[in-house]
Amino acid sequence: MGKNQQPIDKASPDGILLIDKPSGVTSHDVVQKIRFFLQTHSIGHTGTLDPLATGLLVLCVGKATKFVKFLTNHDKSYQADILLGIQTDTDDITGKVLKKTDPSQLSDEKILSVIHRFYGNMKQTPPAYSAIKVDGKKLYQYARNEQQIPIVEPREIEIKSISDFSIVRSTTDITLKMTLLVSKGTYIRAIARDIGEYLHVGGCLKQLVRMQVGEFNLKDAQSLDEIERGNPQFLNPLSFLGFPRITVDDVWGKKVMNGVKMPIAMFQEITPTIIESREGDVLAVYEPDENQTYMRMSVKIA
Repeated sequence: MGKNQQPIDKASPDGILLIDKPSGVTSHDVVQKIRFFLQTHSIGHTGTLDPLATGLLVLCVGKATKFVKFLTNHDKSYQADILLGIQTDTDDITGKVLKKTDPSQLSDEKILSVIHRFYGNMKQTPPAYSAIKVDGKKLYQYARNEQQIPIVEPREIEIKSISDFSIVRSTTDITLKMTLLVSKGTYIRAIARDIGEYLHVGGCLKQLVRMQVGEFNLKDAQSLDEIERGNPQFLNPLSFLGFPRITVDDVWGKKVMNGVKMPIAMFQEITPTIIESREGDVLAVYEPDENQTYMRMSVKIA
């Protein structure tokens, strides 16, 4: 934190904050800076970015942290540059080079035939350098300590689309440029690695920009400098949940405020639902219990 950086004098900041993360810093670093600028420790994120990556970070500040659990399952869109011919231990260009291969003999047709394999549902093995925990320790901690990395079972992911695809050739390498729409939990680094393996030349992620997270778009994000200057633009999380709403009378309104369970029959759908008073005030979010026998308080808002 520079000596000229001053915290924002703002009482109880609340809402969703969209940040354009710069390259070369961790998502944790960004969160720490926002905490300092806003003078609050109450910040949660809906998914991190690697230090190499830039683009959209969705942060929940203050009371909006209650909604993090509802905002982590969104699809995400990325612009990615994948470098063929280099394999690294981190699956991106910042890692230790494990193998170099000349990819120049690969035809466009061969590359495209492999790219077409990367559509739809598939199983993906996470990178060795990832934050997945095994026995209480993150995978990258095993890797950095040169310990044997535990076996992690492949995970179900979905690559929903690949667009804006191009093959850029230079005298020494091939870069694949593309925009990907993927499900939660998808590692773009692992896609780069796997494409390289299918082509038998190795591959790693060269550059990554996260463009969208659900309805949130990078074009609406703010830089760290804007936040530091005291102009955070907070969004109302209720506008982005997409939940059905029901209106209750005064009797049930009081019960809701006390966290009383509600009968399933009062709801349009057995899904998380926003409860409103007759005056239009949002009281709470209710969701079904494990057996879907009643609806219970999930987030108290009023």
